[in-house]
Amino acid sequence: MDDPRSDEGLLDHDRAALEAEIAALRLRLSGVQSEVPRRVRQLEERLMELKGQIAQETAKNEKLSFTLREARENIVALRDEVDKLRTRRRREPLAGQLSLLAGEEPATKPASKGPRRGS
Repeated sequence: MDDPRSDEGLLDHDRAALEAEIAALRLRLSGVQSEVPRRVRQLEERLMELKGQIAQETAKNEKLSFTLREARENIVALRDEVDKLRTRRRREPLAGQLSLLAGEEPATKPASKGPRRGS
């Protein structure tokens, strides 16, 4: 049969190995535990930075949106003004027609070499 003393030696050896492994794991765990608060602080600081950047970008977006709305309103106002001027010009007689009505000779202009605009 097996010698009980050799079994005890193996058990002692296994127990010592397990205790060494437990000590190593405890050491690792304590290192991780001390690392966690530092990492949490880093992440919280980064979160605060990002929140600040988001606030800045939101303010920029609001300002740009306001500027864009103003520009659109100005474009609409200018378009309306152009339409009014076109309508007024269509209603007003041409300068040549006025001079003919007044009995004057119309001022002659050199003929345009470009294509004539249709009615």
